[in-house]
Amino acid sequence: MNLSVKDLAAMQPGDRAAAGRSIYVRRNADQTYSATIRVRRDGRLVERTLMSFDTANRSNLDQVAKTAEQARAEIQSSPAAPAATRTEAQAAALHAGSTVADVYGDFSAYCVRAGLWNERNAIENQKRIDRHLKPSALWKARAASVTALQLSDWLSPIKATVPDQAGKLQSLMRGVMTHALAARVIDTSPAPVMRDLMTRVKRGAPKAHFHALTDPQELKSLMLAIESMGQASASVRDCLKLQLLTCQRTSEVLNARWREFDLANSTWTIPRSRMKIADASRPDHVIPLPPTVANWLKAKHARWLAGKPKMTDDLVFPSPRNSDRTPTDDAVTKAMRLTLAMNGKHVPHGCRASIKTLSIRETHPDGSPRFAIAWTESLLDHVAGSLSGDQLRGSYDRGQHVEGVLRLLTWWADLLLDGRLA
Repeated sequence: MNLSVKDLAAMQPGDRAAAGRSIYVRRNADQTYSATIRVRRDGRLVERTLMSFDTANRSNLDQVAKTAEQARAEIQSSPAAPAATRTEAQAAALHAGSTVADVYGDFSAYCVRAGLWNERNAIENQKRIDRHLKPSALWKARAASVTALQLSDWLSPIKATVPDQAGKLQSLMRGVMTHALAARVIDTSPAPVMRDLMTRVKRGAPKAHFHALTDPQELKSLMLAIESMGQASASVRDCLKLQLLTCQRTSEVLNARWREFDLANSTWTIPRSRMKIADASRPDHVIPLPPTVANWLKAKHARWLAGKPKMTDDLVFPSPRNSDRTPTDDAVTKAMRLTLAMNGKHVPHGCRASIKTLSIRETHPDGSPRFAIAWTESLLDHVAGSLSGDQLRGSYDRGQHVEGVLRLLTWWADLLLDGRLA
């Protein structure tokens, strides 16, 4: 086992690490870990889930290694699975005039038949195709006529709005075109050139900034709209609300747990391991909560306690489908973009730019700044370094400016709520 306990503890949600002999450990969105093994059997790659666990310790790693060896022996000694074969009818289904839709249908059926996709993979991929590819002209185009430039032009706007989906669609189209090549529908796959084009677009384009509202009245209206959301789950709604009130990153808010909150002292302490900058030499991120925010969370916490939950199930924003998991980042972004009609105007992460922009504008009657820049930088957990425009260095200090941050967030909550209770 070449994965240490320290490496395991440093993993962030979504990270995946090799643990030795085709063993992989993944950090899930709910902070748990899952281990899998991949073993080649009769020319086919067999993947099996080994176990899930909550704590990064040597005992769990040893158990993963032990379970992996047992699984490896079982897979290698099991009877050979029948190879996925194409019937004559299936072989004749694709021809030189087949459309992208035809190829995708045959490709997806093959992936399920060969065990490359499970039922969930097939459903999720079909949703992506239905949403992004079917409405485009590519869907009904002859596969042999599709060029790399057309694929790049189709993917570029998707990459600009939902980059995580664009990556998955790019991988899907690479598989579709390889399948078309194997079925002799096309002579050359445009997928490699498409990948190069997408890379060049990314390198050549200026850095995109998150859309963010900077008008106080528009921000007040956004808060009212979030509170009155009727189409989203309560977890998505409350996650957007807490993010706007505290200006933390989406993943840090989504994966919040009640154990991180000291509501008696109105603080939220995010473990350093959950932060974007997971430097162990930096302290945990302490966020002082304004009274209105603390009172809202106390009421939410009381409702949670009334449900007699397990302490291992203390997600503040559980998914309505599975209380052990949170809604996805895409669900939160989609709610902002579509339900709240903020597409091109504001994204969840944009609240960080909003508070920074508006707090800098706030001054005392004599013209002096109302809030120190260091307070904002501490709230946003930015590293020490030069600040754009004023050349001030080392704005972050280890004291975290808790009192100043509380003053900043209290002003911010008053601005968003316009004197109302959260």
